[in-house]
Amino acid sequence: MKKIKFEKINKQLNFHQLKKLILILKLENQTSILANLSRKNIEKYLQEVVKSKDLELFVVNQKNIIGYAILARKPKFLIHNFEKFKLNFFFDLLFGLKFISLFNIIISKLDFDSIMISRFYKKIVLNSLNLNLLAIEKRYQSKGLGKKFLKYIFKNSNFKSKYITCEIDNVKSKSFYQKKLDFKHIGKKIRFPKFMDVLSKRL
Repeated sequence: MKKIKFEKINKQLNFHQLKKLILILKLENQTSILANLSRKNIEKYLQEVVKSKDLELFVVNQKNIIGYAILARKPKFLIHNFEKFKLNFFFDLLFGLKFISLFNIIISKLDFDSIMISRFYKKIVLNSLNLNLLAIEKRYQSKGLGKKFLKYIFKNSNFKSKYITCEIDNVKSKSFYQKKLDFKHIGKKIRFPKFMDVLSKRL
């Protein structure tokens, strides 16, 4: 495998970076709300992440981007930073007939999605770093990159917290976080079509 480089993005993304990030997002995070938006709105989202003081975008490079992750200072910033785009996103999903994504947004905004998490762990989730949408291009998976990438993120993030949390919806990812990085299962979030496992790690 050619030389791999990890990087935190601090400036506006160019056309080729956006194109590659969207391709990986659409292939590897298909069930995410973000993946159901139009290309134009995904670009707005990613550029806003780079500008935000509460979100960080990390990438894996091998000449081109082959992986990425978004880290939030707290989960609320994954929504709060995009209030100015909410109508664009809403109509994008509505006209695209993405009714499941719209329903998931509504139950999240109303906090119904976390009723299967205990009060103790809910407090941890609300006040912890949140790792969102980590993905590595399929042909580079199962080579130890994910573990190295996360260690880089933990070391180079500007955000500090006692805990980091993430939500995943498949057995392979759950096994990776628990076996390779010592994350602990703390509950489930209601999402359709699949519930999300919520995992936490003490930093």
